[in-house]
Amino acid sequence: MQATAPQLRKHIVELESLELDEALFNRIKDDLLQNAGRHMPAQVWLKAGGGGAEAASEFDVKNLIFPWLGFGKTLVAPESLSWYYPFIKDIDTLGVVDTYFAGPAEIRPAGQELLIADLGTMIDINLIAPFLPQGPQPRPLRVIEVGGGYGRLAEALFNVYDGGQLQYVMIDAVPASLIFAYEYLTRARPDLRIGSFYRGDAYDLQRFDIYICPIWHFETAGAGQFDLAINVQSMQEMDQHHVDYYLGWFDTVLKPGATAYLCNRRDHVFRGEWHYPAHWECLLKTCTPRSWTRDFPAEVYRKGERSYAAQNHLAEVRYQRELTRANERQLERAAAAGYKVY
Repeated sequence: MQATAPQLRKHIVELESLELDEALFNRIKDDLLQNAGRHMPAQVWLKAGGGGAEAASEFDVKNLIFPWLGFGKTLVAPESLSWYYPFIKDIDTLGVVDTYFAGPAEIRPAGQELLIADLGTMIDINLIAPFLPQGPQPRPLRVIEVGGGYGRLAEALFNVYDGGQLQYVMIDAVPASLIFAYEYLTRARPDLRIGSFYRGDAYDLQRFDIYICPIWHFETAGAGQFDLAINVQSMQEMDQHHVDYYLGWFDTVLKPGATAYLCNRRDHVFRGEWHYPAHWECLLKTCTPRSWTRDFPAEVYRKGERSYAAQNHLAEVRYQRELTRANERQLERAAAAGYKVY
């Protein structure tokens, strides 16, 4: 694949300005309650994203969007940039950083509207890209993402790579995500063909660049079709049976030799076991400035045909050693600069 213009967002879309269809939202909630079964989201997301008895009775876009933003909605400032810049600059094979920043505390005009969440996007695309096929490909790369929220990472990947090189499926179980992703991406990338199960669109990647669907209406589709599977900061808020299911399901939908990218905190809502398939080879496991001071790895795996348990154990040992050293160094730099740990 050939990278093109290094920009994260072509059109700035304010999430809180989205006009959402309350009737459609309620229809998605009803479908969740009737058909989700084992895919019912963890209670924290039932409350935050609609569908649970504890969810707010009033339809309020700002309340619904908050869980997808939180601290990440804060504009990038020199202090927050100082945590991210050295790491991103070192890994930036796509050339994205220089579009927005002139140094560890220098924000270019193009970066004035960037959010802290966008710094996470820079990490994700730069850790994913080196493991994707390079050069012209006979067909578009097929990507499947679980828990992609409003489409932050999908938008960036389509902006970084030439048109026609990607076919993207967004899978979720939270009503707010399923409606936000369509509304946001159709505004952020009006040139793309975006389909949604709840808009009456059948799954067909020949018709759509991006297709949005709940897991319970997609789980038997796509076996062995995908080149890349992604989960960023959503398994960390699931239950053990969800995490077990999605890791196994990723293995089902990925082609042999395909790649999985995951970035989740280990000390958040979910504190259980991560049962990666033994035939997934760990290509990368590293700390990132999403949080130097917590167990929050970014991981890349390749689906193989034999057990990589021993090699993966060594990767885990190396990560744990790196995590301790990175924490110490970053805390020292922050203290010297008078910055607080977030």
